Amino acid sequence: MGIAGMILPQLKEAKNVLTLYHLLNAILSITFLCTKGVPEICRWIFVSEDGECALDSEELDRDRKSIFVIQFYTTWSPDCKHATPVFAQLSERFSLPNLRFGKLDVGRWPKEAERFRVNAHPTSRQLPTICVFKDAKEIKRRPLVNEKRRAIPFVFSQVRLLEFGCFKIQIYRFLCSRIIAYWISTC
Repeated sequence: MGIAGMILPQLKEAKNVLTLYHLLNAILSITFLCTKGVPEICRWIFVSEDGECALDSEELDRDRKSIFVIQFYTTWSPDCKHATPVFAQLSERFSLPNLRFGKLDVGRWPKEAERFRVNAHPTSRQLPTICVFKDAKEIKRRPLVNEKRRAIPFVFSQVRLLEFGCFKIQIYRFLCSRIIAYWISTC
């Protein structure tokens, strides 16, 4: 009874501590979700149909002169966590009436991932995927997929995304508008 008598009270105390830990963890998790909320997808590009996400073709048809840059991502992928801030900085910096940005969580909306041929499997190297749409059609995508259906690696950085091609005309227009605004403000 000597060793068992010493261990048994300590096990009961550990059980009480663990139960308290789990209770506090659950309360904090629920509080976090209630205050932060569930992230929403872009309302102007995507619509919810019967609880499923779908690309709003009317919006793409209405804005045929606009270029849409969409990031397909997941919350569990380390590569997506690295690329998301880069994409957010670009969208803040170069958001113009004719260049619009949006994101779609393929973990939450797997049917849209299939529709746009984005493999959302945990072993996939396709995430994150950046697609560029013009005239309601996909014109560019990174990373590319080869004949063997394997993703060709693409490093997501601001420089690489700017070299991606879709931004060149928009960046030129952006810089021209900034220069004109500066000239007007100094006159």
